[in-house]
Amino acid sequence: MLMKSKSELRKYFSQLRNSIDIDERTAIDRSITQNLIISDLYLQSDLILIYVSVGSEVDTTEIILHSLSVGKKVAVPYCFKDGMEFYEISSFDDLTENQFGIPTVDINNAKKAILTKDTLCIVPAYAFDKRGYRLGYGGGYYDRFLAAYSVRSVGLCRNRFFVDSLPSEEHDIKTDIILTEDKSIFI
Repeated sequence: MLMKSKSELRKYFSQLRNSIDIDERTAIDRSITQNLIISDLYLQSDLILIYVSVGSEVDTTEIILHSLSVGKKVAVPYCFKDGMEFYEISSFDDLTENQFGIPTVDINNAKKAILTKDTLCIVPAYAFDKRGYRLGYGGGYYDRFLAAYSVRSVGLCRNRFFVDSLPSEEHDIKTDIILTEDKSIFI
C-alpha cells in the first residue's frame, strides 16, 4: 500500500470497510464486543465513553446495551467547534441524529459525564497501527480530548485494519489498547 496522505488512506480504508459482507462484519464485530466486555480494562471501568456506530464502523450497539444493563454509566460524544465533550445516556431513546446523520445527544437535556480514574474511552478509526496510532476521521476531536483528559483509551479494530504503520503527526495521540476479533494489543 503505497499511499502518502491520510486523506488517501481514509478513502482506501473506507472503501475496504464498506466492501466487507454484512454477515462477516456482524460476526467479527460480535467477537470484538466479546473481547471487550470480558477484558479487565472494561470490567474495572465505571464510565464508558463510546461513539455510536454508523455505517460500516465497528458496531458499538451491543457494547452500549451491555454496559447499561450491568449498571455502567455510558456517555456519547458531542462535538463543538473546537472540541468534544461526552454526555450520559440511559438508552438509545436519548439520541437524535445531527445534521450529518450521526446519533448524538441533546446537550440541553443530558448530563455531562464526570470523568474518573476508571473511565474508559472507546475511540473510532478507519485503522490502527502497531504503535497505537489511529487513522481517524480528520477532525482531531479525539486527539484533543485524549490530550486534555487522562482516561484510558481502547480502539476497536477488525484484523484487516490493524496495520504495521500509519502516518502520524506530533498532535496525534496513541491508543492505549487495540482490540481485534482475536487479540488484545497493549501499547
